[in-house]
Amino acid sequence: MKKVTFALAALLICLSASAADLFKGCRYQGIGKIQGQPIDAWVNMTVDDGDLEFNMANTFDFAAEYTVSGTGDNATMSVKMPGSGTVPLKTADGGSSITGSFTRLGQKIDLWLLRIPTQLTPSTLPASELDGIVGSSDGYTSFVTIKLPNGQEMCATSDFILSAADHSFKMTCDSPAMQKIFGTMQGSYQVNGSNLVLTDATGKTSSGEICDNGNYIKIPMGSAQGMTLNLVLIR
Repeated sequence: MKKVTFALAALLICLSASAADLFKGCRYQGIGKIQGQPIDAWVNMTVDDGDLEFNMANTFDFAAEYTVSGTGDNATMSVKMPGSGTVPLKTADGGSSITGSFTRLGQKIDLWLLRIPTQLTPSTLPASELDGIVGSSDGYTSFVTIKLPNGQEMCATSDFILSAADHSFKMTCDSPAMQKIFGTMQGSYQVNGSNLVLTDATGKTSSGEICDNGNYIKIPMGSAQGMTLNLVLIR
């Protein structure tokens, strides 16, 4: 009986460690969708061993402890969130994405976060190889981050398509207000070294570094109405 008990305890320890490893050392970005608001809050989260750093919109910034339950692809990170108690953040894809909800200042906020490279290092692949990766059919999840004059950082999701066939791109924002700023943004693209260069229909160019061999791209998009805009592409 002692051998059976010991074996079971060892198995449970291994399973617990496996679940914890889904999040440990990971970095996430994504949105905090505030019900009733036209745009979302931009969220950054970095996970260490048993604690994490969380920043939403540069207004809700804290460090907290967390515990993990569940195994395999399905695990839950329970976070001690200031003012909201213990909040469960769940994954169903091995930690590639995280979802959860919490209430802050009377508002419900739904989180959707995507895992990104821990170190955003520019790609060292040849431009010809990187060009094929960027234009592959895997596509990107795209966000337009919006830095407001008061320092808050918000976000709007968008539909962004790169077509390898003719090296064209098109972006359509989900937010009507942001779409009004950008209009129908479309044009051509090229990979120049480790940069993705976009040229819109008016001839204006924007360029940003391609990191982690094509899995993360951030392109400064200039300013509009006192807001600083960036396009973030995550694969």
